[in-house]
Amino acid sequence: MQDGVDCRRLPYSDGEIDCVVLDPPYMHSPGGTAHSSHQAFETHYKNNGTGNRTKKKYHEAVLSLYEEAGVEAHRVLRDRGVLIVKCQDEVCSNRQRFTHVEIMSAYEQIGFVAEDLFVVVRGNRPGVSRVVKQVHARKNHSYFLVFWKSDGRSRPWVAP
Repeated sequence: MQDGVDCRRLPYSDGEIDCVVLDPPYMHSPGGTAHSSHQAFETHYKNNGTGNRTKKKYHEAVLSLYEEAGVEAHRVLRDRGVLIVKCQDEVCSNRQRFTHVEIMSAYEQIGFVAEDLFVVVRGNRPGVSRVVKQVHARKNHSYFLVFWKSDGRSRPWVAP
């Protein structure tokens, strides 16, 4: 049985890949019996702090997953290779988290250059949370962030 590949430990050599597409679980699972269809993600990524590698919980665990995956993508991408990342902002503990901004900042530190951003709007209505009083806008969109691995030279489409 194939268990899949962990985006934090890719089975490729350094600089072997031209493009990586990252689409991990971009929100922490609420735990308990809520969203039981997501239990496989919680079992593997443990983003509720139930024994994950970083000991972080909730949104911080999701961010850590993105950061570790970004470091790994940087390792396997050739110079000027492309990284496409899917993510979504979220509200965690009544605090607005602009995940796409946090990822862009972290990836710049890793050595990526942000090239583009696509906003993908859902065709259906956003899910309804269990909050009694809505304080933040519901998230009816996600992002595709496009980066390229900097080699200290020009943009990837310009000849060296």
